[in-house]
Amino acid sequence: MVKNITFKEFRGMFKNNKDELEIIDVREKDEHELIRIKGSKLIPLDDIEARINEIDWSKIVVFCLQKWIKK
Repeated sequence: MVKNITFKEFRGMFKNNKDELEIIDVREKDEHELIRIKGSKLIPLDDIEARINEIDWSKIVVFCLQKWIKK
């Protein structure tokens, strides 16, 4: 099942079930280097198909697409 979640929903999941999550950051490497979610795995969107076997599908998979803006 695919579902869009808000940051607030993600934060609750991360706080309460962090070990059950497989967080995939699909941004580019330079974006990931600026800020990242602890424990996330970087697989840029263009690489997903080739690296699909690196995802632990036994967990709740969360794809992070958000572009973070540092202020």
